[in-house]
Amino acid sequence: MCIGILYHLIAQELRQTSLGAILIILLAVPIASLVGLGGYLAFSNGQAVNEVASQVLSHESSDRPQPSLAPESATAHLSPISLPNRPTIHPDPVNSNIIDFIGNFSSHLTLAKTNKFFQHNAINTRTTIILCLGLFVTTTGIIILITRWLRKSTSQSFSKSQDNTRAKDLFESIFNESADAIFLVNAKTLVISDCNHRAVELFEAHSKQELLNTEGHLLQKKRFTTGQLRSIANQVKRYGFWQQELEYVSKKGNVFWGNLAIRQIDVAGQPMHLVRVTDITPRKQAEAALRIRQRQDAAIAQLGQEALIEADLSLLMDWTVTLVAQTLNVDYCQILERLPNGEELRLVAGFGWQAGLVGQATVSAGKESQAGYTLLYNEPIILTDLDTETRFQGSALLQNHGVVSGMSTTIPGQNQPFGVLGVHTTQTRQFTDDDSYFLQAIANIIATAIERKRTEEALRESAVRERAIATVLQRMRQTLDIDKIFTATTEELRHVLNCDRVAIYRFNPDWSGEFVAESVADGWVTLTIEQQNNPDLKADVLEEERCTLKTLDGSENLSISSFHPQLYPPYSCPNPNITNLQSDNSLQDTYLKETQGGAYSQGASYRVVEDIYNAGFTDCYIELLEQFQARAYIIAPIFCGKKLWGLLATYQNSSPRAWRKSEISVVVQIATQFGVAVQQAQLLQKTQEQALDLELTLNQLKRTQAQLVHSEKMSSLGQMVAGVAHEINNPVSFIYGNLTPAKEYVQDLVRLIQTYQKTYPTPTAELQQLIEEIDLDFLLDDWQNLLKSMQIGTDRIRAIVLSLRNFSRLDEKEIKKVDIHEGIDNTLLILQHRFKAVGNAQGIQVIKHYGQLPLVTCYASQLNQVFMNILNNAIDALENQPSPRIITISTEVETGSKQPTTDDGRATTDFIVIRIADNGSGINEDIMPKIFDPFFTTKPVGSGTGLGLSISHQIVVEKHKGQIYCTSTLEQGTEFIVKIPL
Repeated sequence: MCIGILYHLIAQELRQTSLGAILIILLAVPIASLVGLGGYLAFSNGQAVNEVASQVLSHESSDRPQPSLAPESATAHLSPISLPNRPTIHPDPVNSNIIDFIGNFSSHLTLAKTNKFFQHNAINTRTTIILCLGLFVTTTGIIILITRWLRKSTSQSFSKSQDNTRAKDLFESIFNESADAIFLVNAKTLVISDCNHRAVELFEAHSKQELLNTEGHLLQKKRFTTGQLRSIANQVKRYGFWQQELEYVSKKGNVFWGNLAIRQIDVAGQPMHLVRVTDITPRKQAEAALRIRQRQDAAIAQLGQEALIEADLSLLMDWTVTLVAQTLNVDYCQILERLPNGEELRLVAGFGWQAGLVGQATVSAGKESQAGYTLLYNEPIILTDLDTETRFQGSALLQNHGVVSGMSTTIPGQNQPFGVLGVHTTQTRQFTDDDSYFLQAIANIIATAIERKRTEEALRESAVRERAIATVLQRMRQTLDIDKIFTATTEELRHVLNCDRVAIYRFNPDWSGEFVAESVADGWVTLTIEQQNNPDLKADVLEEERCTLKTLDGSENLSISSFHPQLYPPYSCPNPNITNLQSDNSLQDTYLKETQGGAYSQGASYRVVEDIYNAGFTDCYIELLEQFQARAYIIAPIFCGKKLWGLLATYQNSSPRAWRKSEISVVVQIATQFGVAVQQAQLLQKTQEQALDLELTLNQLKRTQAQLVHSEKMSSLGQMVAGVAHEINNPVSFIYGNLTPAKEYVQDLVRLIQTYQKTYPTPTAELQQLIEEIDLDFLLDDWQNLLKSMQIGTDRIRAIVLSLRNFSRLDEKEIKKVDIHEGIDNTLLILQHRFKAVGNAQGIQVIKHYGQLPLVTCYASQLNQVFMNILNNAIDALENQPSPRIITISTEVETGSKQPTTDDGRATTDFIVIRIADNGSGINEDIMPKIFDPFFTTKPVGSGTGLGLSISHQIVVEKHKGQIYCTSTLEQGTEFIVKIPL
């Protein structure tokens, strides 16, 4: 059984082995069998071996021409072998017969040997049998191994031949039918030696010959340098492969993206580069579109976030146009705002435009422009080529900047579009749907920001309006001073409305008028000041259908510009009429006088003009408004009760302005509150006037009483002073008259004594003693000093008496021409004792700066009293002051227009000015207005009556029609100025 299995394995191996290998085996098997039998026969005396060998040889020679076939069952299980991707191999019939013969021969040979062996050698040892079987198994194994090795070698050679054939066919199929462009490039020269059909199509060549014999890198948009080519060749040689994504240019000039892959191969022993170019243009375009979309989405998100943060809308727009231009990679970007007139769009933000155009350039809002066309159809408009565009024409703004392509979309608004957002390029460009969606998204964000800003602004304006109205009401409750209310409110209203001028115009009883309050921005004419500089100016509101200037003699056609520039009040309707040209070149309107307020008295609540040049005004009226610097205005009437009191005018001078309803409402409400304030102020004024009358009456009574008391006191004092002066004057005159004779007598006695001493040089002892006792030498030297002192004393007493007489002036008439300096000196002489030093304090120094004064016609004694009161107050102010203590008195004559008129309205040209100043502690500002009030004093009780300055004010102002006032600075001193008209 084992022998059958072994031979079955050998037969199976031989069916897959070539004929040459089978012949070798046929020779090896018999030889191996003979060697085995020979050994056995030698071991068993050689007899049986010889017999068996002869039989075998005879059998072999007789059976070889007709080999017997193996049983059918022995080969029935064999079938053709099918290997994957290889041709089917069928068994060779000749090989099958040989295999069957070998099997039968081996079987017969084994049986013959066994039978002969056991017949001739009945006594057989087990060792001999085992040796024969081992030899047989070994021979069979060797045959099987040799058979397998031969079969494997034959199969590999055949498979390699067929693989080469199939690979060649496959390469040709791939090369010609590939969807990628494939090139065979010489590795040394880099010249294309072959390419497939796809390469011809991809590079848009007319034939393959157009691509052959050229360097491959010349087909690239950006060609490789020599260094780059060397580096690529090294990488291919080292790694066997290299690839990169590049841009190529076809033979027709079209640019596309390709994935270049290079692999080195050997063709007939020559190194070649197998180059593949895969068209990746769609992927690149998709990636580019994705990157653009991502960049656009990021820009939209960034702008949305910035719109929430940025409070300044103009800065947000400037930032937006820059972001859009950079995102879309365009030359220009613009935001056009629709103007209130609806006919134009203004460039409010831009990128790339010439300097100075942003904020100034305008574009027509009609359908003839791209912006207007966009507004009309309210959808994105894409412009491919401006020169061939037929839907609209290019504006001057686009043509001047060489715009070729562009895209625009509306910026939506709540009631109407805000404007247009547009982008433009100087090269032809096809804008995509993504570009359009991006631009619309940006426009929507801007619209949202604008709407939010407008809402915030509306809320802020509402709050400001309410605050302004509340402020007016609060001021009305805090004060009824109409001037303060007008001044503060016009200033605040101008800031609230952000306009150039807010003015209040008041009608006079004859319906002429004047400006009473104004708040004006820098750079514009101030009407209230101009009125003060031109007191003869008469300005009136002009409202009439005609604009004709007439002189008193009826002549017409006078040019307004030929007159001196005038001030014009608020103009409230078109086509004004100016009539009645006065001889002083001032203009006066008769229309409001005749109608008593015009349309405002008839119920007009306000008048609004957004642009004087688009309001249908006549040329003459526009000329008036230009002189008035007005471009747009709101005017609201101010009613005091049911009577038209005046007008509240709000002006925009710099540019036209579309006044909002909220702004008009504010002006109307403020005007209404002004009317209430005026009415209350008038009631207050009336009450104050009544109170003032009562106060004046009371003060008059007080002054009358004080004057009576003072007059009586001064009369008694004057009489007493005059009497004392008279009584003193008599003995002083007696003494003063005898001084001269006494001096002569003493001189005679002295001369007698001197003569006596010369005659009798040696006096007696009694005389000598008397001379020593009386100190005769001292008497002779000092008697002259004694007489001089008596002379000085009598002179001073006489001067004091004269000053008292001059101060009282009882012996003179009331009014006369006097020397002002003499009155001042007499007053100083009387007060001399108060100027002296007291204790450790130094005396008061009086400095006089007298000018050349003429004699003044005045009440001398009363002026002396004024000087006395002022000097007494100065001395009181310096009592507790440290040194130096100085009183400065100066006089001068002032002439010309710089002097004010007197209190009774008389025009004066010359004044005598007396200034008495001290360097004391000064007077507080809060008590300055009261210093001339009767009975007002800052001195301790018992030190003053408070009548001195009050009486001085009455003497100067009422008696002499002059002026007296005071200026003071704390810690520096006080100065009283007295002005007496000549």
